[in-house]
Amino acid sequence: MKKLSIAFFTSLLLHGLLAMPLSAKDEKSKQADKAHSFQISKIEVVPPKTNEKMIQKTHKTFHGKVIKKEEKVAINKRSTKGNPEADRYLKLVRQTILNQKTSSFKAKKMQLQGKVIVKIQIQKNGQYDLLFIDGKNPHLINLAEKTMQKIESFPPIPKSAGIAELQIKIPMQFNFRAKKQ
Repeated sequence: MKKLSIAFFTSLLLHGLLAMPLSAKDEKSKQADKAHSFQISKIEVVPPKTNEKMIQKTHKTFHGKVIKKEEKVAINKRSTKGNPEADRYLKLVRQTILNQKTSSFKAKKMQLQGKVIVKIQIQKNGQYDLLFIDGKNPHLINLAEKTMQKIESFPPIPKSAGIAELQIKIPMQFNFRAKKQ
């Protein structure tokens, strides 16, 4: 029995389990997590498209002929350019996304790096629709989708911003490569 316990402790010592405390391993994993980054560069507001309605007006001439005249009527939506309240709201959207960031063991193991573009439309009450996600790597696209799924809704758009709904493109930059120290 004594030889068995000595052999066990010797094997543990040789494998480094006794020599290295567990807390050092935890510190290394925390440093590795800090080395991985998830960034959102400037959020781009998609310029609002004007909805064009075709209105047909019918005019009769004196000779009994019917002439159809088409007029285009554009419904204008406000732009967010130069609107400080809208800029504050975009910063709030950015921070909400950063707070919900996700990472994946597979992405860390493969040391993935890349950019994913997410386009969403935010309604006045803060609910959003995911319009599309575009990127080259399917793992990073999946991470961006999981991040957006974590967000139930954004804060409501403030009335002072003067925007009914907002369509934005969010560039998400993922970097799971180990940084050299």
